[in-house]
Amino acid sequence: MTDPRYWLWLSLSFSPGSAQCDLLLRSFNGNPKAIYDASPEVLRDICSDNQSLKALEANRDMNNVEAVIDKCEKENVGIL
Repeated sequence: MTDPRYWLWLSLSFSPGSAQCDLLLRSFNGNPKAIYDASPEVLRDICSDNQSLKALEANRDMNNVEAVIDKCEKENVGIL
């Protein structure tokens, strides 16, 4: 099973219902870690939206993911 942090990373990188997110998930067999690990060149070959590619790169360091996880833990909120 994929680490839930990668699912959170992906959801923070795209708006809900994003066609580009769906395209990437289909291209990587539903594995968000594979998307995270993919080179920018591979992502560019699949994803045609420059704004989506910038969002993926902006969150690459996982700081936002860790901040959300920390806040949820402090507030006793689960992440689905």
